[in-house]
Amino acid sequence: MNGFENMVLQGKIGEEDFIEYCHKNNLIVEDKTNDKEFQAIDVDFIVNGYYTELKTDNLIDKTGNFPIELIHHRKTGDRNGWYYYTQATYIIRYSRKSKRLYVLYFNKCKDYLLEHFEKRKWFDKQDNNYVTGLLVKVKDLQELGFLRIIDIEQ
Repeated sequence: MNGFENMVLQGKIGEEDFIEYCHKNNLIVEDKTNDKEFQAIDVDFIVNGYYTELKTDNLIDKTGNFPIELIHHRKTGDRNGWYYYTQATYIIRYSRKSKRLYVLYFNKCKDYLLEHFEKRKWFDKQDNNYVTGLLVKVKDLQELGFLRIIDIEQ
């Protein structure tokens, strides 16, 4: 299995874990992961009426960074990252290792992020491409009131 196939598999497992969490907590969740209209606006779920994007991320616990993707640099050319086209109210990074949801209140902080954090470029091993974006410390987002961490096993 190559890196991309593994990333897709990890994402599917993360989606299943997220749906299970929503059901256990009496949240109304609509799965839009296979809906082309919602894929175009980078929305995976509607949770209690809110557009939500879920990204499985097993590095967030290790790095302490919440990556904000501005540009994907691909062999076929650059393309905008999710920051520019998502219509999600919440961007959630899910760590399968720690069973934590890192819930970013994106509609609350979108403009603030670009104004206060430095753009960086990094190599995404899972995607096998470079990304330009913001690597914002989870603790900084929490202190600013833009991020909540939920342990899904409690």
